[in-house]
Amino acid sequence: MTEEAWKPVFGYEGLYEVSDLGNVRSLDRVKLNRWGEYLKRGAVLRPGLDDKGYPMVVLTRDGKPRTRRVHVLVLEAFASPRPAGLHACHGDGDSQNNRVENLRWDTPNENTFDKVRHGTHLQAAQTHCKRGHPLGGPDSDVQIRPNGRRRCRRCERENQRMRRAGV
Repeated sequence: MTEEAWKPVFGYEGLYEVSDLGNVRSLDRVKLNRWGEYLKRGAVLRPGLDDKGYPMVVLTRDGKPRTRRVHVLVLEAFASPRPAGLHACHGDGDSQNNRVENLRWDTPNENTFDKVRHGTHLQAAQTHCKRGHPLGGPDSDVQIRPNGRRRCRRCERENQRMRRAGV
């Protein structure tokens, strides 16, 4: 078993560290309050989940808290700072797996293709339209638009009929 490797969090050097397994910890530091200086012990932070299910932590510098996703911190520390226009991508599609070997910088387009391959893309995971018509299988009536969204042809025909009828 290999030991967990720790590196400073990019932009928070001396305050926080991130590991190659996706853990984040604060470092010991001397703080000041109205009674004087005291030692604030460091600890491993417990991440919360954002609205998309990604682990996130709150990092504070100069009294200003900032929420950061853990997978981005791991990549910035162990690979490189975020290149312009690239996303942090999970190789296995599991947003909870923030090990450095599972992460990479890639284009937004490749990130979307990954989501489709892993079955986590909302449009690709749909089985029926909002009116209950099947979007896959032998009975499907799917139209793929230029923007990549899937539309139900039955619903499109019904909408056209309604527009022509002036309803």
